[in-house]
Amino acid sequence: FWAKCSDDFNANKVFVGAFYYKDGSYKTSSFLTVDGAKLTTDWQLFSVTLAGINGRDIDYNRIKFHVMTMADNVNDDNKAAGKVYFDDISIKTHQAFNENIQAEIVSDTVDSWYILGDTVTYSCKQPENLTNTVSVTAKVYDIDNAPVFEQTMSKEAFVKNGFVYKPDDIGYYEVEFLAESKDGCVSNIVCSYTKNVAWKELKDVDIKRKSFIVARSATKPMSERNAFNMLCWGHQSNSKNRSDVHAQMQIADKIGFGSIKTEFQWGSHAIKAGFEPEQGKYDFSVLDMTFDELAQIGFNHIFCGFGTTPVWASDPTLPRTTHAGGMYPANVYAPAKWEYLEDAVTTVVERYKDLITDLQFLNEPYYGHAKTAYWWDTKEKFEEYTIVASKAARKVNPDIKIWSAGHLSGSAGVTFLKDVLQNKEYAEAIDGVSYHGGPSRVYAFSRTISDSGYEYPYGNSEAYPYGYDSNGAGKPKNFASSNMNFPFQTMFEIKGGSQFSAMFELTENTNSVEKIYGDNTATHGLYSTYPYYEPRSGAMIAHTLYNDVMGKEFTYDAEYDLGAQKAVVFNSDGKKVMFLWNSADSDFSLDDRVRQLLTSNSRVMDFEGNYISESEFDNLKMMKMYYIFDFDENLLATWEKKADCVLNPDAEEPYYKCKTKIVDPIKDVSDLNVSRVLNTASKPFDEKTFEISPDVQWNTTGWL
Repeated sequence: FWAKCSDDFNANKVFVGAFYYKDGSYKTSSFLTVDGAKLTTDWQLFSVTLAGINGRDIDYNRIKFHVMTMADNVNDDNKAAGKVYFDDISIKTHQAFNENIQAEIVSDTVDSWYILGDTVTYSCKQPENLTNTVSVTAKVYDIDNAPVFEQTMSKEAFVKNGFVYKPDDIGYYEVEFLAESKDGCVSNIVCSYTKNVAWKELKDVDIKRKSFIVARSATKPMSERNAFNMLCWGHQSNSKNRSDVHAQMQIADKIGFGSIKTEFQWGSHAIKAGFEPEQGKYDFSVLDMTFDELAQIGFNHIFCGFGTTPVWASDPTLPRTTHAGGMYPANVYAPAKWEYLEDAVTTVVERYKDLITDLQFLNEPYYGHAKTAYWWDTKEKFEEYTIVASKAARKVNPDIKIWSAGHLSGSAGVTFLKDVLQNKEYAEAIDGVSYHGGPSRVYAFSRTISDSGYEYPYGNSEAYPYGYDSNGAGKPKNFASSNMNFPFQTMFEIKGGSQFSAMFELTENTNSVEKIYGDNTATHGLYSTYPYYEPRSGAMIAHTLYNDVMGKEFTYDAEYDLGAQKAVVFNSDGKKVMFLWNSADSDFSLDDRVRQLLTSNSRVMDFEGNYISESEFDNLKMMKMYYIFDFDENLLATWEKKADCVLNPDAEEPYYKCKTKIVDPIKDVSDLNVSRVLNTASKPFDEKTFEISPDVQWNTTGWL
């Protein structure tokens, strides 16, 4: 559009509003600031782009655009004035040139998860997009990006029969499809969409490969799984689609999680609906569906978070605008009356008392100037909230276990826990402490509990074993590093005495490709949800660890430094299992000391679940974890144990390198080259003993 302003124009700016409609009904809107839109009295051409991705979660069939003005820093001394003139406004759609062929290719399963012996089948849902194609080649790659299979077929055969492949080994795989045209040109067949990076730059993102998993057999029954392996499910989900919930629960079951953390959303906020939208009027449709799916699978350890005060239950003077986390301020204050909370807790615990085993009240609290997205009220109100809610829950179900709020991972979380544990009534209201964060946080919180004089059990209710290395904004994520981090989080937590580690979470909590290629790269999901459920390599890593390695009882034993190779041993249902890897970024040969432990019954397995033969011992791969079973435990007993040589509380990322944060020793102050303020005639204290000088003569003039 072209625009200009009058001479007296002041305190206004130009922007564009995009209003979404469905069958004539307004749905929502987006407001787009026009960069550099400084109006003058001369006509200028301005433009703005609305990326299609902005509407990906909106059910609409029409967009209405408005070119508008908005007040800009208006106050008593800077009043809005003048007129703006617009002319020659035009709108056009844009589809960037793409040398790839865009066509949806879909697995014959919902989750791309197969058992060895199954046939993998992919079919093309948009054959009309292969107009100039004469043949299609499918290439299959393993977790190391090595090609393992290739097949070329005519376009007609591909359209009619799809790609059919029967894997001869387990593991994580990716398959790409290449189309050859009549003139001999070869193009990728991709799933494509447009990404708006940082809300300014349009990027066309092509998903060039499909992914699938081949497991050795069905996951072991729930009765044999370790409840330590918990999944945070539904943290961002408010789905009312049962088939979607069912698919995710099936995936969680196949991976091998032993327990589930879900939530009781009391009050609605901008993203999710609560179960009590009006006082005394409950909507349990989503919760009933969730618990029914969990029960059908057989999850019998269900940990529930409870939080978010309903707007109706809050102080009516609080603003009704959203802030971080999609919350309203009303959601993160204590209710105006405690009986509102008592009624809600009593109702929900009574309804699900035969299903839930553990209950956590509130999330990531703090106080003072550092308010979090989830708690803006005082420390005292937080304590009272927990006390009131705990009493209500225990009255209904005396056997339910009450956990503290999931505390922030950093020093703020530790400080808050230390402060609230000074309140004896609060301390009696909980049965255990939950915390958030990476591997070493278990040590910080366990020390805090002990220093406060308590012996609570503790667990990580929001862990991040997958998704550490995002490789920087706008760059592809380093999944190999994340695969190594997965077993490390487990090792740290179990050594530190954690009762559970709740993985955050099953699927990407925003569009997966956006997170990888956009400015937000902190991926955490084991599964991608765009455009279909497809596994990341971490899903196979988790499955092997949970299904093949960890027994029902799994405890830390010892750790060993073998030079570049490191080893940690655990007790698993009465036998020992060794985790072994190379801390250097290089392929390696199995250490001779480890080879001496092996017997005719020993098994060596990589973190995908592949058994490693003796002929492969000289070609083990870097950035891979290996598990060793049924070795000579008597010979291992002669090895020197080295505490904290691997799982050190001060270890730094990436953890597989086993490097420790080194704090330089305090130097003699005379060795330091520092500027000194000349404010005393003599030193005010002894710089070695810190003893205060008895008579300090201060300079009152000539200060620097």
